[in-house]
Amino acid sequence: MKNKFAAFSGCIILVSLISCGKTNSNASSNIPSTTVNYAGNFMKTDSSTTSANGKVSVVFNPSTLTLSYTITWHSLSSEPIAMHFHDNGPVIVSITGYPVATDQTFSGTAKFTSTQASDLASGYIYVMIHTTKYSGGEIMAPLSKQ
Repeated sequence: MKNKFAAFSGCIILVSLISCGKTNSNASSNIPSTTVNYAGNFMKTDSSTTSANGKVSVVFNPSTLTLSYTITWHSLSSEPIAMHFHDNGPVIVSITGYPVATDQTFSGTAKFTSTQASDLASGYIYVMIHTTKYSGGEIMAPLSKQ
């Protein structure tokens, strides 16, 4: 009886050791993405008559509430004086360190609150570029899920 138990225990240990080295190649495909992509194209604001354009690309991590963004703009009527993320009107995150140029690309990160994350998912967040000529905002890009 002792020998049968020892043989059975040995088999269990051997099977455990062999299976520890194996990975399930399908396991990673079942894990949902931890980020959400958003994008928006710049359009003129109601108060501007600009031909400026561009786009915003965003990767949002809902678990950390961190937003990584790339903003590209072209043909602004004058130099940018402010850039912000807006939430259905009010400024929620000021963008700083951008190049003061009428054509440029700039990347950065921002931290959102859970309410702002919910508003992002609902389509209420947009980016606005304010310029010397249009201090109230020359172009804006509403963000939508991709």
